Amino acid sequence: MTRVIFDLFSYAVGLIPLLGAALLVFVWLRTRRVNAAPADVVLPAADQWHAQVSSSTMFVRGGLGTISVASGHLAFQPDVPGEPAWSVPVPTLLAGKNSMLERQEVWVEAPGWGRLNITVSREHINQWMENDFKDLRERRYADQLLWMLGAAGATIVQGS
Repeated sequence: MTRVIFDLFSYAVGLIPLLGAALLVFVWLRTRRVNAAPADVVLPAADQWHAQVSSSTMFVRGGLGTISVASGHLAFQPDVPGEPAWSVPVPTLLAGKNSMLERQEVWVEAPGWGRLNITVSREHINQWMENDFKDLRERRYADQLLWMLGAAGATIVQGS
């Protein structure tokens, strides 16, 4: 009888690491969900993202602002008052995703404009410090932008 009790006890003790690991996975899955935004944070609409645009051309101004895909156009509205906004027809665009080594996630080429590099986010874009978890989310937001551009008629280049 004591042998059976000892076997049951050693079996239960052996389950403790497994139960601990299961508890850690459960807690991780529950806490990784995106929490609701605080009341004072304005989130962009479904077809709109916070953006940081980097341009190597004199025809297009970059910087921080809001980028949207609506009515067949990709439009950028800078955060700085007085800076010119721009818009380009989506069917004229060639777009793709940059490698993980690039600072911006998406590149877009428009005829006569050259290449624009864009970071998009549903959250505030960090400029002065890195946040690896946010960078991963921004890669997903980039996928959303590219999907929307493709649905609106842009040519999406894979694997570039």
